[in-house]
This record gives sequence, C-alpha cells and structure tokens, in this order.
Amino acid sequence: MFVQINPDVESYSETISTLKFAERVSGVELGAARSNKEGKDIKELLEQVLVFLIFDFFSFCLTV
Repeated sequence: MFVQINPDVESYSETISTLKFAERVSGVELGAARSNKEGKDIKELLEQVLVFLIFDFFSFCLTV
C-alpha cells in the first residue's frame, strides 16, 4: 500500500490518521478470491428498481 503524507504542520492530524490506517491495513491477510453469489441478487434488485423508476417516470409524464 502506498500512502501520501503532507509535511505541512497544519496537516499533522491527517498525516497521523493516514499512517494509522496504513498500519492497520498492513496487518490484514486476505484469503483466496471466491465467487460472490450475492452479487447476482443485488443486480436483480437494481434491475427491479430501475424498471420501477422508469415506469414511474413515464406514468408521471403521461399525467402532465
């Protein structure tokens, strides 16, 4: 991981936060990649919402 810090005194707080975050991230161990089966469910829900929004928009346009 690369982090960018600012040597400016006014950025001290942000620099400390960034370094603490980088320290926490360095301790994370990732396992092997796996298939996300929930992604399909989320995609279906997004499609349903989109269809609803389109239908609602056209219904509104017809009433105006």
